[in-house]
Amino acid sequence: MGNETSSPRAAGDAKYQAYLQGPVDALRICTDAPFGDIGARCYEHRLPRVFASPLDLFSSGYIPDDTIDQMAMYGVFEEHSRLECGMVLPGFNTYGDNDGSYARFGFMGQIPSQGCDNNDDDWALGIGIDQRAGVSCAYGAGVSCHWTDANNGPRSWNTWLYFRTTPELPQPFGAGWSLAMKTAAGSGTLGYDSALWTNGQLLNENSPASGGGEDAKYAAFLEGPVDMVRVCTRGAYGQSGARCYEHALPSTYASPRDLFDAGYVADGSIDKAAFYGIFDDHATSGCDMVQPGFNTAGTNDGSRARFGFFGQIPSQSCNNNDDDWAMGIGVDQNDGSGGIDCAGGAGVTCHWADANNDPRSFDAWIYFHHA
Repeated sequence: MGNETSSPRAAGDAKYQAYLQGPVDALRICTDAPFGDIGARCYEHRLPRVFASPLDLFSSGYIPDDTIDQMAMYGVFEEHSRLECGMVLPGFNTYGDNDGSYARFGFMGQIPSQGCDNNDDDWALGIGIDQRAGVSCAYGAGVSCHWTDANNGPRSWNTWLYFRTTPELPQPFGAGWSLAMKTAAGSGTLGYDSALWTNGQLLNENSPASGGGEDAKYAAFLEGPVDMVRVCTRGAYGQSGARCYEHALPSTYASPRDLFDAGYVADGSIDKAAFYGIFDDHATSGCDMVQPGFNTAGTNDGSRARFGFFGQIPSQSCNNNDDDWAMGIGVDQNDGSGGIDCAGGAGVTCHWADANNDPRSFDAWIYFHHA
């Protein structure tokens, strides 16, 4: 702790026992005076999910959160000249790669003379702010250097930070979710043709849930009933940098195994843009999905996916019958002579560009929600 005997209503740096307690589901920030006092400017915000404690929240890596009320944050911290620009990298434990701005909770922005730029982090506004430009820009709450065209010093305020506790206990994958499978980048072990999608055998079932680089199939793959799937790439659910997509199944299934043993299940409700976001920024994203769904197999070029869809190479026009490549989980492709090629646990198969490119694959985590 730090100055934990300090009066909660007095100005000054302090960290109290409540920082280690929870679970918590919302925070309140007040500047100039504590909550309830005349002159206090306060903003309350619901957390993206329940955390075990404030410590757990601020130890969780970058958590994007574009539901932050930008005007309310300006109201408690700064009447700022960049009201017309959107927030850059809003969220918790956020940091910018361009100018090295940091905030434990808040967002970044540009100096007034520059145009709006969603990749620029001239300054950070929020709590726990810092900037690689110099330690003089590190403060508990306010706005860091470069908030105007001159290289201004930071603005900081006396600030009180509160958290709301909740009886709901946090679960590692979210309420009702279980990790069923992991796929490793560069591995074809869990390609479409793998028997592991339809049998009762487990694989590396003691592999750590948060670790990447290893294929695994857990007992949850055989359990249910299940009604939703979540696929995360580049990190496990809740980790910094993770890209996740959640999707309601067309119907409830007895288990993930039952779903993947059900034959082709058409599903045109897949969010194509979200899929591109977690797997690949692809040149033919203007074309419709071809044969979207589960256990989908193309008849033209032999592309297959346990969950995903097909598309065409960029030089070709959109064609709803063409399956030059497959994107999703459990993907592979016919090599032209009856064999299997381009198998991957998660990603996009060969032919995703005009050249006969190698597949792109990612570490991926596959979760199912219990109905």
